[in-house]
Order: sequence, then structure tokens, then C-alpha cells
Amino acid sequence: MEYEMKKIVSLIIATMGLLVAQNQLYIPETISGNQFDLTLQYGTSQILEGDETQTMGANGPNMAPTLIFEQGEYVNINVTNNLDEETTIHWHGMHIAPENDGGPHSVINPGETWNPHFTVRDKASTMWYHPHLHEKTNEHVTKGITGFLIIRDDEEAAIDLPRTYGVDDIVLNLQTKQFDNSNQIVIGEHIDNIPMVNSTVDAFVELPAQVVRLRLLNGSSMRVFNLGFSNNATFYQIGSDGGLLSEPVSMTRLLLSPAERAEILVDLSDMNGQTIDFKSYGSSLPQSAYGIAGLATMQGVSPTGYNSNALNGSDFTMLQINVVPQSDNPVATIPNALVDVTPISESEATVTRSLTIQAPNMQQNGITGPFEFSGQSFNMNVVNQTVQLGDTEIWEIFNMSMVGHPFHIHDVQFYILDRDGNIPAENERGRKDVVWISQMETVRFIAKFEDFANEDVPYMYHCHMLQHEDEGLMGQFIVEGEEVPCAAGDLNSDGIINILDIVTEVNIILGSIVPTESQLCAGDMNGDGVINILDIVQIVNTILGNRSEYIIASVQKIGNELLLSGSVGGVQFNGELESSILGGDIVKTGNGITLIYNLTGVLETESFTLSESSENIVVSSSAGEVIELSQATEYTLMNTYPNPFNPSTNISYELKNAGIVNISIFDLKGELVDELVNNYQIDGRHSVVWNAVGFSNGIYIVQLEYDNFSSTQKITLLK
Repeated sequence: MEYEMKKIVSLIIATMGLLVAQNQLYIPETISGNQFDLTLQYGTSQILEGDETQTMGANGPNMAPTLIFEQGEYVNINVTNNLDEETTIHWHGMHIAPENDGGPHSVINPGETWNPHFTVRDKASTMWYHPHLHEKTNEHVTKGITGFLIIRDDEEAAIDLPRTYGVDDIVLNLQTKQFDNSNQIVIGEHIDNIPMVNSTVDAFVELPAQVVRLRLLNGSSMRVFNLGFSNNATFYQIGSDGGLLSEPVSMTRLLLSPAERAEILVDLSDMNGQTIDFKSYGSSLPQSAYGIAGLATMQGVSPTGYNSNALNGSDFTMLQINVVPQSDNPVATIPNALVDVTPISESEATVTRSLTIQAPNMQQNGITGPFEFSGQSFNMNVVNQTVQLGDTEIWEIFNMSMVGHPFHIHDVQFYILDRDGNIPAENERGRKDVVWISQMETVRFIAKFEDFANEDVPYMYHCHMLQHEDEGLMGQFIVEGEEVPCAAGDLNSDGIINILDIVTEVNIILGSIVPTESQLCAGDMNGDGVINILDIVQIVNTILGNRSEYIIASVQKIGNELLLSGSVGGVQFNGELESSILGGDIVKTGNGITLIYNLTGVLETESFTLSESSENIVVSSSAGEVIELSQATEYTLMNTYPNPFNPSTNISYELKNAGIVNISIFDLKGELVDELVNNYQIDGRHSVVWNAVGFSNGIYIVQLEYDNFSSTQKITLLK
């Protein structure tokens, strides 16, 4: 009775504190594209009334931006650690190589920058990123370093779903935290009696009277949520951890354990002007879920402070929703079908692994922990499992403890086979990377380990109750095997490099198609991580027989004019071409990008006029190498006249300052055939005649070198 009275009093006090004022829900900013720069930092945030709270964030004092990835896109990420302590950043749920995964071994020291880069292979989904430093994950996450990852793909884009970020498509990081008397976050105790969404206490949001999409993340350290609306409205789960379900699943309550994600649709069409609450119904949580009332061992042992926490066993509001008029182009209906989901058949598995979650002293620590996997606590230097690349495995997890645990595995998305032999609920039949396992329950899931192997850097598996993880309920596994290399230049994987591959390469650069991983690998001919005009020219050369002797080339930019000399293979820039082209030169444009190339490997046009705002100019030699752009101002190489010629031509040039000048003639193999000038000359106009008597018909290159500048020009001898 005394316990119940204390609980009621503390709940009233907490509720009164939350009712003092409402705060508009914070919506993190977004970053999209291919380049992502994150800076981890300390900060202060006004979370509660009174003293500011010491927090941590990325690109700001608290939380982190929402990163928007496109399936098939190559992304380059710089994570700079401006903290005075080590940390890591893990891309939770993503299928990427272990060296990019950001586990405990990928430590970012203070002042250093970590540079993961990878191609996005995952399906459209809601994922997240957060620190994963061993024994510090709970602190760094709880103090604020968490951000959403939204992955998009063509399948999802073809469905009529809300996707206007911050309007009808909202990210919600659901957490409860504990604060001390000076409003500082407390780590490791169990009086997390302040609910918050996106680090906003007593949050409200205005949502339009239409179908809206809520991307839910349980970002709490420990607490399990049982989510629903105060009017008991039906909502529809459309996605789980790893992507969309096959069809919407209707429900009024959703159980979400730490690190699990769910995308739901709720139809607010008939509620304009009304207010509803999005709540956690702790009074109806399943037994052994962290958040029930009276969680204790048979000896009455509970986590420190747990029984004085007013939220345990209570229903409480996470977010107030004020329904406002419809936005432009509203989504008005719930779709009947989503995407094709094909679970892996159990018959495909060649390996079964069994793990047990337990405490060394089950009677005393069966709820409080620390916990272990099969009698082993985490050791950074011990690899617990070895997986063969390409294998399909069944993992069987038995929770022998007296509290439920959310089990998470890196690298893969899995399919739940059964819970204690029973098929999973409809909303658990999609791709998952976290599964809640209740007391004395056995869960089996199946996954295929493909694409990535690294015998030096392991992946993790662990409980995602962060205190349990930090205390040792974690293991690591190595994936062994040879990754299959791609065939450079063969973008359509037909075993032949031809014009079809050039067309595919052009379409990738112009954004006309979303490339597959193999196309990105095959298309990056020079291995610089970028597909551009250099790679097109190298594919052309591969088809023509690798004519790498075509190496003499230069380019000058004078105003908006681009002047080419020698064997130039192609040009790429952001902007428009305002002049015509010659002969067999090809121009392709799309998404503000212009490509100019020739299937012979050498451009025929020697000058181009670019639009005023053109930028990001890349010029390739006919060997597929970058030609440095020269803003030549110290000299001008005049056009030779006549050209074509027989047997002699006059080469004129102007020097603005005196200096050593060299003018030489090369053939197309790059071999020197004649030297016309090699001496000191005063400023002003000069000319020299090349008499080509004794030389054979063909194209030659005039090269002028002066000071630190070089320029070339093609001339043609016709007899």
C-alpha cells in the first residue's frame, strides 16, 4: 500500500511537471545526396525548465540530422570527433562491410575523422545511427547522439504513401530518461520517468487531416513501449526494421522494444480540429517487459530505483497530436498492398547456432544482470562465432533470464521463423534486425550472410538494452570467404564490353537509372569511387584496345570558353553547352549535367562555349586521365595556319612576359618528331614555321611550353 501511494504521488508530480507547458516537437534537419559530413560535439540543451542540460549531438548540441539515402547510391561519409573522448558511429540495420559498420572496433579518437563509404544496398526502410563504443554506448546515446536514416527505393516510390518529410512523414525517436535535480541526464539508474520524443519533453505536433506516416524508433536505453492512440484509433503498420511489409497490418496497439523500428499509417481525415494523444500503455505490457509494475526476481530483487519509477505499469502520453487542415496533394487512403516479401525458406539453412541469454547467478541477477550469452561475457579480443560467406543460417536464441531482451545482429536482415514453435504475428513477418525475446522464450530466425567478408574486423550481436550491452551481453562474429569481384567495364554483366555498357554508364552519370552494386563496381574503371567522364573514356579505350598512347592533351578555360588541344577524350560539367559540336562528338544531358564524348576515344570539337554558371568541369584525356584545367593568362597559342597544310604551316603565339619557350611536334604515339623553338624570348607576338617535308600524312600535336604552362594543338598534314 505504501509503495502504491508513493507511486501515485510521484506520477502526479511528474504529470504536473509535464502539464506546465507544451513544446513543439523538434524535427531533425535532413541531409541528402552522396556526401555526408557529421561532426560529433558537446552542447547544452533546454530540455526541462530551469538549468540547461549537458548533451551530445552531431552537427548540433543534441541529436543528429536525418540522413536520406537512395538505394544503389554510393555514399561518402566523414564523421569528425570533436569530443574529448573516443566514440564510434554505427549504421544500425544497414547491410555494409564490417569496416564501415561502426562497431566497437572502429574507434574514432578525439580530433580524428572516420571516413566510411559504401553503396546503399538496403530496401526502403527506417534505420538509425548511434555510437557503439564498448561500455560507453548507453551514455553517448542517452546524452543525444542519435539520428535517423531514411532509405528510399523505386518500389516504395511507386506506392501512394505520405513522404513529405516533417509534414505527413514524421520521424519519432521515443525515449524515457532520468534527470537529477540540476537537470543533468543520469546514466545507469532506473528512474527514467521523463518521456520525450525527438528529445522534446511534453511534445506536441500539428498533423494534417489526412493519412500520415509515423516512423517510430524505440530509442530508449531499456524501456519497452506498448503504443497506441488515446481514442483507440486503428492504425496500420506498413514497415518493420528492414523495410516495408507485404501489406498493411491493422492494429490498435504496437509493442516496440529498444532499437526496433516500425512505420505506421494513421488516417486523420475526419479529425480536423481535434486533439489526440500518442501513448504508451504500460499497464498492459506483457510479463517480463521492462516497464511493467513490480519487475522483480522471486527473491524480490529489482533494478535499483525501478519500483519508485512512476512510469512503470502506467499509461502515459508520449506526444500530443493536434489535427489541422489538409496539406497540398494529401494521401487519402491506406494502400491494400505494399511490396513483395519473400522470406528465406528454412530448408536453405546449412548451419544452426544456439545461444542462451543468462546471468551467472540467475536467482539473484535474473532481472538485474549482468547477463551473458551462453556463459560468455563480451571480450573485445574474443571472436565468438565464425560464419562462412554465402551461408544461410538459423540462429536460435533462448532467453533463460526473467526479463525480456531485444536481440540485435549486425550485417543482416533476418526473418523470424517462430516463437516457441509458433509462427510470428503478421507485423513480424518482414525483414528484421531486432527481435524482442520474452522470459523463458525461444526465438528462431533465418538469415543469409552475403556480400561482405573480413577476417580482421568482426560484426556484433547483442542485447539492445544499452545497460545490458555495456555490461557484457554482446558477442562478435567474423565472416570468412572471398568476396566476388566485378568485371571492370561490363556494366550489364553479359561478359562483353561494348556500346551497351557505355550507354549504361552515361545513364548512371546523368541519373537516368539507379545503378546496382555490380554496375557501380564495374563502372568505376579507375577505382576512384566516382563514376564520371574519365570512366566513359576508359570503357571506350577498352573496347578499342586500350589505346593509352594517346596522351598529349591540354585544356584552357578563358571566360566561358573551353579550348581543347591534343587528344582529349571527353568533357563533363554542371551546366549547359551553348555551342555546336563537330563530327562524331556526342552530347548527353540530364539533371543539370552535360557529357561530351566520342566513340573513337578522341573529341573532334576543339572549343566549347559553356553557360555562365557552369561548374565542376572534368576533362579527360583520351587515355581516361584527368587533364588539369588551365586558366592561362601568360601566353596565347594562336591557331596554326593553314591547317590542314602541305607541306608547311605557320604557328603563331603571344607572350605577355619574357621567358624560356619550347615548341615541339609530336606524333599521336606521343613521340617527339621535331623541335622548333627552345630558347629565351621577349614578350610580344612570335611565329615559327614548320616545314613537314619528309614527314608522312597524318595528325600531329604542336606543344608549347612556357614558364609553368603547357598548351597543345592538333594539326593535320595532307599531301
